[in-house]
Amino acid sequence: LKWEGVGILDSRYDTVSVWEQGQEFQKGIVYYLEDKAVVGVLTVNLPDKMDYAKKLVQYALPIDDPKECLNLIYLGGQN
Repeated sequence: LKWEGVGILDSRYDTVSVWEQGQEFQKGIVYYLEDKAVVGVLTVNLPDKMDYAKKLVQYALPIDDPKECLNLIYLGGQN
């Protein structure tokens, strides 16, 4: 497994995980949220998605509903 992270990856924050169907715990993303904003992103076996993750953290993307995380970064192919 290849793990890469950006921002604050702290277990005290709320997290939302998104896993590619059929690849649970093999290919996915964990978003770390503070005050309804993305403050950290951990990717698992998705090295080509780190640029997107960095932008989400850089702009502290606001999240009203955790379900919004399901579509922030496309897991297959290019965004």
